[in-house]
Amino acid sequence: MNPAKRKWWLPPMLAVALASCGGGGGGGSGSGPPPVAVSLSPATADVFVGGIVQFTATVSNATDATVTWTVSNVAGGNSTVGKISSSGLYVAPPIAPNPATITVTAVSKADTTKSASATITVMAFSSTALNGQYAFSVASSTIASFLFVVGSFTADGNGNITSGVEDINGAPPSVTFTGSYSITPDGRGSATLSSSMGRTDFRFVVVSASEALIIQFDNSFDEGAGLIVKQDPSAFARSSFKGSYAFRYTGLGLNGGLGAAGTFTADGKGGIAAGAEDVNDGGTVSANASFTGSYSSVDSNGRGTARLGSAQVAFYMVSASRLMFVSLDPLSSFAGEAEGQTFAGGSTSFSSASLSGDYTFSASGLNTLSLDTVASAGRFTADGKGALTQGLEDENNAGSVASSVAFKGTYNISSSGRGAVVLTGGAAAGTFTFYMVSAKRALFVETDSGSSATGVADGETGGPFTTPSVVGGFGFLLTGESLSTAGERETSGQITADGVGKFIAGAEDVNDSSTLSPGVAISGTYMLSNDRGTAAIQTAGGTAHLVFYVTSASELKFVGVDPSLVLAGVAKHF
Repeated sequence: MNPAKRKWWLPPMLAVALASCGGGGGGGSGSGPPPVAVSLSPATADVFVGGIVQFTATVSNATDATVTWTVSNVAGGNSTVGKISSSGLYVAPPIAPNPATITVTAVSKADTTKSASATITVMAFSSTALNGQYAFSVASSTIASFLFVVGSFTADGNGNITSGVEDINGAPPSVTFTGSYSITPDGRGSATLSSSMGRTDFRFVVVSASEALIIQFDNSFDEGAGLIVKQDPSAFARSSFKGSYAFRYTGLGLNGGLGAAGTFTADGKGGIAAGAEDVNDGGTVSANASFTGSYSSVDSNGRGTARLGSAQVAFYMVSASRLMFVSLDPLSSFAGEAEGQTFAGGSTSFSSASLSGDYTFSASGLNTLSLDTVASAGRFTADGKGALTQGLEDENNAGSVASSVAFKGTYNISSSGRGAVVLTGGAAAGTFTFYMVSAKRALFVETDSGSSATGVADGETGGPFTTPSVVGGFGFLLTGESLSTAGERETSGQITADGVGKFIAGAEDVNDSSTLSPGVAISGTYMLSNDRGTAAIQTAGGTAHLVFYVTSASELKFVGVDPSLVLAGVAKHF
């Protein structure tokens, strides 16, 4: 038989099996590589003008996992729809686009036919940004205008303050008020409060749905600055005020400028025990002074009263772990804050190991000799074993400016979170006592004869930081003293950083010794290296020079370095 004409016979079942897998040959439809796919997170986001959103693009089934970005079909975006970096950081424009919803798209470089998109709604600010119950604190920072106010109010989201109560040092307690407010598209707002004590005007800037930075803004010569923070009404109970708290306060004592930091334990039933504080009253220091106390029930607005040793205070609960308080004793005027302590790793105490890593700090108070304002900001590294290294500080002490001062130091921390610090290094030298809130936050007071400054140290997140790290819209607050007018100067406002060294589209409201300048246009330049930045803010009236330290890409700590303006402040991302 001719082999070429031989016919092979296969069993029917085997023939079907071979046919179903392509006859045993390669290249069948089921054997190719899986297609490239792109996913994008988050899929949707709402952001205020100037705000930021970090997108993460994931490319599957490709060795090249990189993408290119477009914003509403514009490569990299633009100033109208917002811009996006190669790492997926979207920065909303300073003015809301029309339409307000834009599309961010990530396109695979491995296969440009594959992409994923997300939608963003860019929102202009309006009165709806304040809606609910808020606690607030306004405090002076100079001897020229010692005003200390803490309170609570309810905003209806439509421009009305329907109810409020406040305690003002030296005035009758628990004063009720109503009022109105408005918020411009860039986040700056104004408010007017009316009570039995008269009318008070404020300016503020919204930095989130739960926080705003505020200054008093009228001709009363009562000047101050502070915070508005959304309250958690579910915490308004005596039983919620429970556990260990760290606190600090600043004001005017019997001997001059007053600053203090400490800790106490609340039992949830009205008792305060295990209190300890370090107080600097005009250079006279009381170290690690013990106290006990008590506190009242808590009203529906979060208000209560407490005795901390010999001090009588009114407090307002922000949450179970945060309170604002003000002295009710006119002979010792101060306002402060208390924060619930948290411990790491299941521990119930602190140690020197609790302070470890990179930190930024800011402080302000009064020079004990001249009674002028002192302001500083800086950074350091703690080794967790009692040594501070890589310290760097900028200080404006009553107009005497010390720039980029290197320092080092030693510290120790007790189980309660109380720490003692000795710093060496020129203008940065001094002694301080701090109380740990957590491993990433401490409240401190200077405990030498130089000043009664108090401040906050926060653990850095996301560094090291350079100029591109500061980008997008920020609300800011600067408070301190104008030495040329010998009066208080308070500023709140907003500004947009372009990520390459320019501040644009900014405006501020200034109260300089009751000379009011609303809606001042500002711009400027900045540069950042090794977590320390310099900024020059320009207005029609001149240029202000500032140094800032970066706690995170969302928060900057400022100190003014002009001899005529002693300022401390903060900027927070929208």
